[in-house]
Amino acid sequence: LSALLAVAPELRILRLAGMKRLSAGGLIPCCRMPWLQELDCTSCNSIDDCFLEFLLRLFVAPAGCGGDALPGQEELPARVRDACAMLWARRFRWACRPKIKNYYAQFLEDWSPLRPPLDVCTVAE
Repeated sequence: LSALLAVAPELRILRLAGMKRLSAGGLIPCCRMPWLQELDCTSCNSIDDCFLEFLLRLFVAPAGCGGDALPGQEELPARVRDACAMLWARRFRWACRPKIKNYYAQFLEDWSPLRPPLDVCTVAE
């Protein structure tokens, strides 16, 4: 799946429900999808909520903009900083916040409070 996602950066809706063997590593190409609006990982056993939170924070706004966005570039690990720069070189600031569902089919914001941004960056790195 990762190879397929890598050649489809223009995807807007990604429904992966029930893909039991899919891991966070398989979702790395999502970091290069500037138009992503929806990611459904319902019943995907091997994708930790922490990585989904990283994706949500990555897509909310450029790093350092406050709110739910990632912290400033200087605080980010190198690969996270690169992913952020690549995404926001193509994503519009007014793009809608993606809707991301976790294993339990719950939107991340409804499931529990988001973890600290640097914690999710460490997991993603």
